[in-house]
Amino acid sequence: MKPIAAGAELIGGEWINEDAARLRSAGSFDPGLTLLNPVCLKSPIAPHIAAAEEGIVLEDAPILEAYRALCAQADAVFVEGVGGFRVPLGPDHDTADLAVAFGLPVILVIGMRLGCINHALLTAEAMLRFEQNVQAVAQRIDAPMLGEVRYDRNADPAAVTTLCLPA
Repeated sequence: MKPIAAGAELIGGEWINEDAARLRSAGSFDPGLTLLNPVCLKSPIAPHIAAAEEGIVLEDAPILEAYRALCAQADAVFVEGVGGFRVPLGPDHDTADLAVAFGLPVILVIGMRLGCINHALLTAEAMLRFEQNVQAVAQRIDAPMLGEVRYDRNADPAAVTTLCLPA
């Protein structure tokens, strides 16, 4: 899944991003672009700028709906980011916030070229700031935080309650 893509061409009557096209051809079935790439912005520029140009507000809810629908059809779903871990999506949220909303483990992919070490270290630092991410979510949601469920790849569903930490 490519939740948000910036830069698309009109092909066969559909606006399609090159990354989304590659994902579409690599998948075991074609779920359609509505689920595979729910936000496809035409301009190949920063998503928040492209969205503003197109009069679109980038919101997590429709993206997460598409993800859940895709999960219902697929055995496994990989979610590809857009432009980096801290790309702005609006005035007060970015792709790190979207990653938290997905609640998935994050895989850091490093392009081996000049500047990659700096880029990788800064991204890893941003990803590891759990407390700051929790605070960012708490500041943006006007509701009490009831607790945290920490990720544990070995947890069995019956034991998930042991992962809950009081807020």
